Amino acid sequence: KSKAQLNNDQELETTISTILNRVREITQGLHPFVLEQFGLTTALKKLINVIDASTDIFITEEIEDLDDLLSKQQELDVYRVVQEAISNIIKHSESPSAVITAKKEATFIILSIKDYGKGFDWNEKSTAKNSLGMKTLQERAKILNANLTIDSKLGKGTTIYLKIPINNA
Repeated sequence: KSKAQLNNDQELETTISTILNRVREITQGLHPFVLEQFGLTTALKKLINVIDASTDIFITEEIEDLDDLLSKQQELDVYRVVQEAISNIIKHSESPSAVITAKKEATFIILSIKDYGKGFDWNEKSTAKNSLGMKTLQERAKILNANLTIDSKLGKGTTIYLKIPINNA
């Protein structure tokens, strides 16, 4: 690469890093107040709106009322899954947009996080030792006793599905 290309790459990495750090600060600050005071539904919507306003990625949501379906700890885990997935989209996907949906079915919450970015090879990513984001998603899914499916195709984007059992069902 030329010196100019290397400088552009370094500037891009610095910009992305700055945005990610700012998003982390904002989203971590949102948790205690918004999640505890207003519930999971409002917390997720606010998280998505803040990140949509803070990045170049156009993020939309279709989130049904999820309040009082899970324990406080489970709500935090769901919130952190969405937070981690959005962080991964920002860092890796090069996607212009993303859609986050959450629907209540009879005994489950179905969470879907879809981007339209570059995608990746799941077999390669799932065994990579440095893939902390994916490992975090898998661990949180286990904690939630949820079924996690990650569908990614090179050049076609990634969709994360989480099927979370509702306790009082």
